Amino acid sequence: MDKKWFAIYTWSIVIILGCLLGAANLAEASARITGTFVKANYDEVVEQDTTKKELRSITIKNDAGHTATYSIDRYTRLSVDTIAVKIDAFKLGMKIEADVQNRYFKTLHGKTTTPGAVIEPNGKAYSGMVTYMDRNRKGLTITLDDGRVKNVYSNSDTQFFKKGKRTTSSSLYEGDRVNIKFSVYNSNYITLLEILEPGVQVAGVYKGTLHRIDPINRKIILRDETKFLNWHWYENHANSTSSYYYSAKTPIYFENKPVPHNQLRKYANLKVYLATVNKHGKEQVERIIIQKNAERTFYEPLKSFNGKTKEISLMDSQRFRYHGGSILIRNGRLVSPESLGAYGTAFVAASGPIKTQYANIIHISNDGLDSPNLSDQSIYFGKISGVLGYTFRLSNASELKNNVWSSITEQDLDFHNETYAVQELSKKLITFVPQMDLHFYNDDYGYFYVSDKEVSAIHVIQGSKAPANITLVGRLSKLHSTPSDKAIHTSIDVRNVSKWTKSAWNTQGNINKMDIQQATFIKDGAVIQPSDLEINDRLFIVAENILKAAIILVD
Repeated sequence: MDKKWFAIYTWSIVIILGCLLGAANLAEASARITGTFVKANYDEVVEQDTTKKELRSITIKNDAGHTATYSIDRYTRLSVDTIAVKIDAFKLGMKIEADVQNRYFKTLHGKTTTPGAVIEPNGKAYSGMVTYMDRNRKGLTITLDDGRVKNVYSNSDTQFFKKGKRTTSSSLYEGDRVNIKFSVYNSNYITLLEILEPGVQVAGVYKGTLHRIDPINRKIILRDETKFLNWHWYENHANSTSSYYYSAKTPIYFENKPVPHNQLRKYANLKVYLATVNKHGKEQVERIIIQKNAERTFYEPLKSFNGKTKEISLMDSQRFRYHGGSILIRNGRLVSPESLGAYGTAFVAASGPIKTQYANIIHISNDGLDSPNLSDQSIYFGKISGVLGYTFRLSNASELKNNVWSSITEQDLDFHNETYAVQELSKKLITFVPQMDLHFYNDDYGYFYVSDKEVSAIHVIQGSKAPANITLVGRLSKLHSTPSDKAIHTSIDVRNVSKWTKSAWNTQGNINKMDIQQATFIKDGAVIQPSDLEINDRLFIVAENILKAAIILVD
C-alpha cells in the first residue's frame, strides 16, 4: 500500500512540475508588441469552383520602425477602443497593441484617440499596388492595401524614391507596390512616391504536357516542354521531363474555371501553361493554366480594352475574353487587367470557339519611349550651334516620338554639373566635362537624353548628320567581353526582340553580338555602364543598324 501511495505522490509531483514548466515556456513564447497597423494579408482559396480570399496574417510596424508579419486565426481577439471589431476596422497608421505567441496574434487592440492614428505628416499617406499608369495625364490607379481603388496624379513637384535613393518616374511600373504621400489632405496630387517592392517579374513562360503531380512537395512535372522565346514557342525539353515547384497560393485554372490544388492530378496528359518567377535562385510557378481547347496565337497591336466585360480586341483579329487565371504580362511583370488599358502590341495565346475564345496569355511587348513611366524622358538629335553658360542651342533638331524621329524647331537645352558627356572616337567613347568643354563641339551632331526638362546625357557622334533610325525592344540574354579583359564588354545578345516598322512592333527574333562599344546606357534617368547590366534586363535600343547600338534605355 505504501508503494502505491508513493507512486501516486511521485506522479502528481511530475505532473505539477510539467504544468509549471509548460506555463513558463508559454509565458516565454508570449510577447507584447506596440506599434502601428500596416495591412491585412489574404490568401486565395478555391472552394467548390469559386475563389475567395481568407485572412491569413497581419503586417505591423513596431515602435523601433521594423515591419513584421504575424499569422492570425479565428481565435485572435480584435478590438478598437475596447470594442470588438472585424479586421476592416483597422486602418493604415492606426496605433496598436498586440500579444504575440509563436508568431500568432493572440490579441490585437487598436486605438483611434492617439496621435498615431492620425494620417502621417504630409497630409495623408497610403500604400498599395499600381494597377494602371496614364501617360498623358500622369494619372495612376492604385489598389490600396485595404482593397479600395484610388486615382491619383503626379506632377513636376512629385519626388520619387526607390531603395532609399532619389529617382525618377522612369523607375515606376504597373505592378509595383508603393507608398504615396500628399502635402494637402484633400489633394489628389502626390508629393512623394516611394517604390516599396517591384512588381512580380516573370522569369519564364512555358507550355508542356502535364506528366504528373507530386502533391506532398508541391511539384509539377511536365514532358515535351516548350519555352516562350522571341515571341514563339521553342522546344526546351523535347522527349524528356522537367519539373517546377509551386506554392499553396499558386492559382490553377482549367481555362476560365478555378481548380482546387487537390484536383490537379486529374488533368494529367493535358497541355498546361506555366508562368514562373525567380525565388531563392530557382524558378517557381506563379500561375498554372490547363489548356481546354486547341491553341491559336496572335501578335498584333491592341485595338480596344473593356474592363467591365473582360474583353480585348486586336487590330486585325476578333475579340478575346480574359479570365481570372489569365497570364497578363507587361514590361516583363505580371499585371492586373487594368494595365491592358495602356495598349501596345500583344502576343495572345487563345483557345475555344472563335466567337467565344478565351485569352490564356496576353503578353504586351515592351512600349519603348511610349511607356507611361517614360513620359518625362526624351531623346533629341541635332547640331550644337551655340553654348552660353549651362545652356546650348540645338539646331537641325529631331525628337524620337512614337519610336521614329520627327523634325522639331530649334531647342535651347539646359544641362548641369552631373550631365554625363561622351564623344565617339575610333571604336570607343571618350568622356568630357560639358561645363568646360562643350563649346569645343560647336557644329558637331549628337544625341541628347532629357529627363525632367534637363539634359542628363550628351553623346557626340563622328561625321554623320543623321540619327540612328532603327528602334528595337527586347531582353538582355548575354554580355560578351574581350578575351584579354573580362571587365570590358563589347557586345550583347538580345532575345524576345521586336522592331518598330510600319507603325507597330513586329517580331524580330533574337540578335546576337550587337556592338555596344559606342553605346550610351541609361537607367532610371542616369547613365550606367555595361557592367551594371543584369541578364533579363529590358532594353529599348536606338541602333544604327541591326548589329550596332547607339542609345540603350535599360529597365
